[in-house]
Amino acid sequence: MANGFYVVQPQDSLFFRDGRPYEQADDGLAAAASLFPPHPTTLTGALRVALAMGNGWEGSEGWPKDILGDGQDLSKGTVRFGALLLMRQVGEKWQPLYPAPRNLLVRKASNGLAFATLSPHRTPALTDLGLLHPMLPPKGWENAKDARPAHDWWLTADGLAKVLAGEQLGDDFAKTHVVHSSQLWEKEPRIGLEMSAESRTAVRGRLYAPTHVRLRDNVGLGIAVSDLPDRWKKPASIVPLGGEHRFAHLEPAGEAPKVPELGKINHDSEGNQLVSITLLSPARVDTEWLKPGPLFDGKAEILSACLGDVLPIGGWDSRPGPNRGPVPLRAFLPAGSCWFLRMPPDVREKLPSFLGDAADNAHGFGHYALGTFQFSGE
Repeated sequence: MANGFYVVQPQDSLFFRDGRPYEQADDGLAAAASLFPPHPTTLTGALRVALAMGNGWEGSEGWPKDILGDGQDLSKGTVRFGALLLMRQVGEKWQPLYPAPRNLLVRKASNGLAFATLSPHRTPALTDLGLLHPMLPPKGWENAKDARPAHDWWLTADGLAKVLAGEQLGDDFAKTHVVHSSQLWEKEPRIGLEMSAESRTAVRGRLYAPTHVRLRDNVGLGIAVSDLPDRWKKPASIVPLGGEHRFAHLEPAGEAPKVPELGKINHDSEGNQLVSITLLSPARVDTEWLKPGPLFDGKAEILSACLGDVLPIGGWDSRPGPNRGPVPLRAFLPAGSCWFLRMPPDVREKLPSFLGDAADNAHGFGHYALGTFQFSGE
């Protein structure tokens, strides 16, 4: 049976492009650094190829559209994917690592590093977007000039649970619950040149400088696959991935990791629940999510948010025909973006299972985790 959770381990360095041009003629753009982690559609595309090859597809005719969809459109097929996760092998088990929420701060401390979270102030301030509850650091961090967003850090499941629960993050958090990206992968600059087809020598002035990423030995990418027919076999164990089609090993890894569950919910003085929503994978959201104010037909209210820079995501349509070529870019919010909401108790039970469009969610976009918070200083 092909349904399950899979881990992809590269056998070489990887290169994943973003939406910017990569042309020798463009000044300064003959050098490009790889993205990492890749966008979800990059991995779902590779995994769909592996599934097709494992079930008899030979690379040309006969692509099973009724199962694997057509191009990036999965609506014509049955297959669905979970959130793309960064995985780290500890002993014999693969464990997930989650991108740090955008409200997580880090600074130097006498015994190493210290972490804390921003939270909304009880009193709103008038801004060009409307009434916004400013995000403030906890006591003791007000004058910490070296505090910065923990964008390059990854959290264990227990670490994410602590942040989502709004707990105070002690010394053990830095020691056991966070991992810096430098411990998971490294950048690998390279120099390439164009070869003349006639002379088989280098073409003068045609240099380019890509920067690949190389994962550590115990690091991989994980994704869940569902809604495949029971008769389908497991995917091929070797799959081309990313630019230059570097090979990666694909292996089943049991059940998909469960998102940390939220326990106790904090309330305000009027009995409303204080709920945070943190993206675990990129999402395209409606404009109402981009400003403070009413949400879900006025039943909930966005008090504040910590959102990452817009992430342009496109892709490549490899199908033969007139549409072959780059897929138009669309704007997504990155994983780790988080909102802080106030809502009546009955609204939380009616929250959508994902954020954004259902067609994107089929590729693993829009997954999130629920949390809670207290107003800053309380």
